[in-house]
Amino acid sequence: MKNNNAPVVIFAYIRPLKLENLIVSLMRNNEFFDTKFIFYVDKYKDDSDKLKNQNVVDVIKKYSKNYNFEIHIADQNLGLKSNILKGVNESLNKYKKCIFLEDDLIVGKHFLSFMNDALDIYKDNKKVKHISGYNFPLRFASVRSSYFTQYMYCWGWATWYDRWEENTNMNINKISNLSKKTRRLFNIYGFEKDFESQLIRNQNKTLNTWAIFWFQHIFLSKGLCVNPYKSLVQNTGEDSEGVHGIDFKLYNSKINNNKVYKFPTKLKFKTLNKLRIILFYLIKRLKKNLKKITTN
Repeated sequence: MKNNNAPVVIFAYIRPLKLENLIVSLMRNNEFFDTKFIFYVDKYKDDSDKLKNQNVVDVIKKYSKNYNFEIHIADQNLGLKSNILKGVNESLNKYKKCIFLEDDLIVGKHFLSFMNDALDIYKDNKKVKHISGYNFPLRFASVRSSYFTQYMYCWGWATWYDRWEENTNMNINKISNLSKKTRRLFNIYGFEKDFESQLIRNQNKTLNTWAIFWFQHIFLSKGLCVNPYKSLVQNTGEDSEGVHGIDFKLYNSKINNNKVYKFPTKLKFKTLNKLRIILFYLIKRLKKNLKKITTN
């Protein structure tokens, strides 16, 4: 009997050890052996990265002998944004639902179960735009439950073709000309100014990213995202080979290895969950300010 598991699309570049760690973590999921994996490997920029880029390809080929692996190798350097959008568009056009990962992530042993269950549960509900395997560090929450939020995370995510095709904008800032109230809401009630800042920097061509535009679409269309309360994903990308620098210590959660089987039914971003996310970004701001004071 044919299974209904969504294909997993993985984006890689020059980090063979991290990619292998991701593959090994996926192998701990029962669904691994009945899942198709599609790799999009961007080409190296110059000869200094050529060997590491080839080593990434070698890692994939090593596992492809025994598992359902497909590899796409760019014939020129596309850059992170273009490589991801190419892979997302091609994969969703063909398979209609997909799970997406970058090479600097590792996942819990029930990550694939959660993502596939959520893709199935909300497949006909177009208000639900996005599924995240990641959640910010959160205390006092169920390890087996998930919730709706309007805020999008892209460290291990999934969506459907019909949701993705709603958004044709990956370049234009539609937030900064809106009311102050709407802008504050987009920026986590004013506690995370980096969201709008990313749109502005993309507009000014000092940044070239994709995820903030997907979040902008979800926000403006009043869509919802499904997150586990306890993160099923961890980012290991804090090294010199990462493309976009992030303070990972503030965001990284301990991986939840429990099966998440409780999914929200009411299409609502509950007040308690709003307060939780505000608290996280408030603490993040306080930590950043304290760091500035102690380093000056």
